[in-house]
Amino acid sequence: MRVDVVIDTVCPWCYVGKRRLDEAMALRPEQQFEVTYHPFLLVPDMPREGRNRQEFYEERFGKNNRMKEMTAALMAQAGDIHFQFDAIERAPNTVDSHRLVRWAHGERKQMQTVEALFHAFFSQGKDIGKPEVLVEIAETAGLDAPAFATYLENDGTRDDIKQLAIRAAGMGISGVPFYIFNNQIALSGAQAAETIASAIDKAAEAQAA
Repeated sequence: MRVDVVIDTVCPWCYVGKRRLDEAMALRPEQQFEVTYHPFLLVPDMPREGRNRQEFYEERFGKNNRMKEMTAALMAQAGDIHFQFDAIERAPNTVDSHRLVRWAHGERKQMQTVEALFHAFFSQGKDIGKPEVLVEIAETAGLDAPAFATYLENDGTRDDIKQLAIRAAGMGISGVPFYIFNNQIALSGAQAAETIASAIDKAAEAQAA
């Protein structure tokens, strides 16, 4: 079964959604899955060097209790993900991290690369906008890190990611994570594993019909 997942690498709900997709697929061991992650830019105008996280979040969400409420809601759904928001100093530009995800797809190591990116950012506070950090993550995910470092030097592929993100928005996707099963069944948000498994069932039934 083809599963297309649209994410941004700084979206905490996408990390939760990734883990729940993993759980849902484990609930359907009779299925074979081909998962592909696609880019979405929650902040398309983020400077390439990123911004101070505290200043950016206060500007985006205000200085009141809204951020605390959002964090509390996330933590209640985080499961065994160890979010360490206090360790994050920079709100990064995510274009290059999406380039890593795309590179990993060609090497058939996208799932572990997405997991490694999320872990590096949310649990270790690493700046995934920095090329040297991305090269380190590539090595952690079992990729050819020197080859990826060379690939990163070609800035032209940044435009490819931006165009793919624009295309996703043009399809009506306004929030992530967003799942598409067999190009037929769509599901938005970090849904429960059982809900995702149900969408898998519906896509399988539609394919068999």
